[in-house]
Amino acid sequence: MPVRKFVWILGNLHLNDNNLMPKKPEKNFDKLYKVRPFLDHLSEKFLKVFKPGLKQAIDESMIKFKGRSSLKQYMPKKPIERDYKVFMRCDSRGISNLHW
Repeated sequence: MPVRKFVWILGNLHLNDNNLMPKKPEKNFDKLYKVRPFLDHLSEKFLKVFKPGLKQAIDESMIKFKGRSSLKQYMPKKPIERDYKVFMRCDSRGISNLHW
């Protein structure tokens, strides 16, 4: 994809109203406010499709990310020390449900 097209999409794609975004000291501040409707929609659809078996496991996983972000976590005992941490719920078929 050409850089100009990507920059145009990035500047014009909005998932939430920036004017209603709560400020940092407010009680309902959410770092993922701008993409929250998209994440909620995905979670809702995943829950409709995910039919878990009787045997399940819950574990944390680190997702590699090389950019700057205040959402990254530092975990010195993990192979990937400083990246995004998510929780995964998996069943014996290998299907997972991410929770962030």
